[in-house]
Amino acid sequence: MGRELLQTSSYPERSVRPLNRERRLERSPSATRRSFQKRFNVPKGPDAKTIRKFFAKFDRTGSVDDNRVGNVEPRQTVVTSENVAKVSGIVQQNPRNTVRRIASETGLKRSSTQKILRNSLRMLPYKIQTHQAIPIKAVRQRFDFATRFSQ
Repeated sequence: MGRELLQTSSYPERSVRPLNRERRLERSPSATRRSFQKRFNVPKGPDAKTIRKFFAKFDRTGSVDDNRVGNVEPRQTVVTSENVAKVSGIVQQNPRNTVRRIASETGLKRSSTQKILRNSLRMLPYKIQTHQAIPIKAVRQRFDFATRFSQ
């Protein structure tokens, strides 16, 4: 429960100020917990381990928003037009290639190759299965049986 109380989504920057004040006063984690309980009027505050982790994170990054230091740019994606073209070319050459083989040929991760195949190229994972052709006579027999059965 204590860990949930300190999450930044429930207590944004306003929860950092009392914690930082307590840190400057060099009080114990239990004193910080009591202060937190009073300030936010909650019956049970965060445990000592959580408070120490938040202090360490605040010292390391200057914020408790996340573990990233500074303004980190958005995640890089491997689903680029160049990679999609590579995968598409390999699939057009041999549509029966496995995802693992395509991934090794392109130098991409298997999961990235799967994302490209599914989302960008709209291909679904299945294996082509061949069956025997149904003769015309069998099709007529099935149709006759279905019409007799439905009457």
